[in-house]
Amino acid sequence: MYQFSKDHVLKAIELFENAIRLDSEFGPAYAGVSVGKFVQSVAGYTESIDEMIQAALLNSEKAVGLDDQDLFAYYALGRAAAISKKPSKAMWALQKAIELNPSYALAYHALAQMHVMTPGNEEPSMGYINEAIRLSPNDPLVWAFESIKSMSFFCTKRIGRSFSLGREEHTAS
Repeated sequence: MYQFSKDHVLKAIELFENAIRLDSEFGPAYAGVSVGKFVQSVAGYTESIDEMIQAALLNSEKAVGLDDQDLFAYYALGRAAAISKKPSKAMWALQKAIELNPSYALAYHALAQMHVMTPGNEEPSMGYINEAIRLSPNDPLVWAFESIKSMSFFCTKRIGRSFSLGREEHTAS
């Protein structure tokens, strides 16, 4: 799924749904479906964005209900709540994922993205994204981390640093 192509996301959702058919009490599969629906929504891989957002939220809530110690379930809930325009719920869920595993870089990335996308609340994004990069400097999604970092610079009026970081990332890829 994290190759983010439409076909890979659809295949990941299909595999998670197969897992649910095999074991309807397997929470991580619901979390996987939720994240897949989240990606479909934000990547524009669907004409039914509202339906995908609702499905992401329902699946993530089911995942948390099945296993309240699964950090991926809380991550999925945080992502789904964020695109459902429920920032308090998103913040709570992502903080819970970090509470369960303080080294979970994706949750820090998601918090940074939430802050950078919230007008007037961008400042905390830099701390969160720096922590994600520190925790997982070789993460396959480091390009996404650096993108959020560049947006953080831009939103916090450090525009020159934003553009130079963007050029560094473009040159490196």
